Amino acid sequence: MECRASTGIKVDLARFAVLVDAYGACPDNWPEQERVAAMQLLGSNAAAMRLRDQALALDLLLDAMPTLEPSTRLIRHVLDSVPGRSAWAERWLRLARWIWPFGPTWQPATALATAAR
Repeated sequence: MECRASTGIKVDLARFAVLVDAYGACPDNWPEQERVAAMQLLGSNAAAMRLRDQALALDLLLDAMPTLEPSTRLIRHVLDSVPGRSAWAERWLRLARWIWPFGPTWQPATALATAAR
């Protein structure tokens, strides 16, 4: 079974499995152009419901995991192992830590990149 949204995008069970594996159980995280068709399939297909329930169970487990920060020693080791690392890279790292001292800099960078889209 497959569902085709008014946009012409179709989602079959195999594609639905890929969506929930990649983006999790929450439809808000699914690609916008496939969301309507995927939700239609979910509403009419027991196998899709089972796949979504499995993805939801995994999402809940991952959400319950504590965030682990890499140690300063590990960060230094990784950075020291980069061939040809420049003083510029060191300055950038210090600047990033000064701007965002709250943890990993990928979080605000990702939010900024997403907002810029």
